[in-house]
Amino acid sequence: MNTEARNDEFQVRSEPLQALTPAQVLRVYSGRPGCMCGCRGNYYCQNDGDDSRGEKKSSAMVTKVLRTLQAQDVVFAGERDLDGRAYVFADVGARHYVAYLVAGVEVAR
Repeated sequence: MNTEARNDEFQVRSEPLQALTPAQVLRVYSGRPGCMCGCRGNYYCQNDGDDSRGEKKSSAMVTKVLRTLQAQDVVFAGERDLDGRAYVFADVGARHYVAYLVAGVEVAR
């Protein structure tokens, strides 16, 4: 079940976390708690993605982080990063996991 809402810039498609696919993920982060600038972990994008921010290309890691987030009972979701894109976030053990979604997709609350 997805819902659609009108945004000033683009159509937003709201999906349940479990329904998200790796194709709806722009990039992911996996790292130790603390700074998320990349010094304590890594950013990854799809193998065919835009790595202009210095992300490592790994579709397998994008899928792994998304599946890790989907397996959690508590996930912070629905907020927007500095680029205006929605993301989902969870602490799992001693790691932060974040999936930044493609424009126009957000997680239903």
